[in-house]
Amino acid sequence: MRFFLIFMAFALTGCLTEETKSRDWYINHPEEMATKVDDCKNHAEKMQEADCLNALQAEEEIRIRELKELEAKIRARAKW
Repeated sequence: MRFFLIFMAFALTGCLTEETKSRDWYINHPEEMATKVDDCKNHAEKMQEADCLNALQAEEEIRIRELKELEAKIRARAKW
């Protein structure tokens, strides 16, 4: 009974919840980002959680950067 009460105290204060990671953290950890994005897409109820939003924003930022790099390469080749 005492263990249960201690566990509930930690759970209610958020000590047992996973730390929310920032968008920048996910940008710097692409494997974890991909895992989190997959998890969020497979569980619609998680889509509004801060961690999911940060992972999705990081994924979008990385794609935008990749598209800009590709555009720059295409423009450079067009000048030849």
